Amino acid sequence: MTELRGKPVFQRLPRRLRRGRVRLGFVLPKLLFLLLGALVLRLFFTLLGQSSFLWERIDTDFFESVLSSELWSSRSTEVLNPNTICLAQSAVLTSLPAYEFRMAADDEFDGEFSPFGIETWGELKNTDAEDASSGEVSETTALGDSVDSISSGDESLQSSDTDSNTENSSSVENDPNVRSVTIIPSSPAGYDYGEGVYIKNETDYSIDVGSYLNRKPKLDLTSDDPVILIIHTHASEAYYPDGEDIYVPTDTERTDDKNYNVVRVGDEITELIEEHGYGVIHIRDIFDYPSYSGSYTRTLKVIESVLEENPTIQIVIDIHRDAMVSASGSTYRTITEIEEEMAAQILLVVGTDEGGLKHPNWRENLTLAVHLQKRLTEDYPLLARPINLRSERFNQHATFGSFILEVGTSSNTLKEALYSARLFASSFCNLLDAIASEQ
Repeated sequence: MTELRGKPVFQRLPRRLRRGRVRLGFVLPKLLFLLLGALVLRLFFTLLGQSSFLWERIDTDFFESVLSSELWSSRSTEVLNPNTICLAQSAVLTSLPAYEFRMAADDEFDGEFSPFGIETWGELKNTDAEDASSGEVSETTALGDSVDSISSGDESLQSSDTDSNTENSSSVENDPNVRSVTIIPSSPAGYDYGEGVYIKNETDYSIDVGSYLNRKPKLDLTSDDPVILIIHTHASEAYYPDGEDIYVPTDTERTDDKNYNVVRVGDEITELIEEHGYGVIHIRDIFDYPSYSGSYTRTLKVIESVLEENPTIQIVIDIHRDAMVSASGSTYRTITEIEEEMAAQILLVVGTDEGGLKHPNWRENLTLAVHLQKRLTEDYPLLARPINLRSERFNQHATFGSFILEVGTSSNTLKEALYSARLFASSFCNLLDAIASEQ
């Protein structure tokens, strides 16, 4: 190796640097110019953000209702202000054509609302509310130990198809107060995620989805006696009156007519599961009317009584109908197209003991829900929204296989809900078969 000797030569360096001298008069003007440019750009984007050019294109009620329903329920939504919506850098929202904006939502946002089925639905446009079927709209109400929100509404969406096609379309598609969306996680950010399963975790518990998928649900399905209990804490929850599915309401978006409320959805699921060979007890009683308060307490008494008389029951499914409504009265219809038919999106809700109620085995319930979510996602992509893990117990301490099943929202039709019920029952039975085959 050749040894280098002598002084280094810096011929290409400026003379002032070689001499170790830097004139401040030369550097300061450039620094000031850069700082001034940065301040001008900051001012420009601040003014742009506060101008009506952007805010007229942002439906803040949309963000508030969706985030409140999907994430926090009774928590406040003070984070949802124009600056938050404009400046956040996470999940991207893409609306239907009626809401022409593409903005970054807050990190807590549940997912991307995709412009699904545009080629099927055609261009959507707003019409006067007077042209839609009449109704009253109330604010969303948080409900303590309830997973639902009470809302009501004139509900539907207007298609730009010809008048003749409009006459044949359902009323929900012509209601300007209904916005049809498909809830899709835009990325694992903000979720507990593993192998295609998303969990919107509203607790402080750390969840490793992969570890739950590696566990087997603690269920004994070998009995010929009933192994499944289906019940409805809020049985009067009903769907958008549509076509022949018109009912007499007993309350806002509710009816005690079991042909049109979530009891009818339970009937559909019960029939399909029994046809598959599993015993089911379906409690068709209404626990939330005439008094909504105390419905979970009344339901728990029945659950405990049924389990005492039928110790073979392993799974308790509490079937509900969700609600998403904005302060302005717009409601949201969560749908996806499966095999050329519109299906209401469904949602699995799992409770924990974080709220203070005794529930030591909630992780067993989550294990079943995670396996079921994976099966649903594999069978029917986009049918199931991300699992919602909550601090409330929801009477799920009764078995190792309890969960809430939300089928659609108040702006979905009964037809859409029943189709989703059949899809759910198919995947659910396939999962039970897989579990039973290992026993």
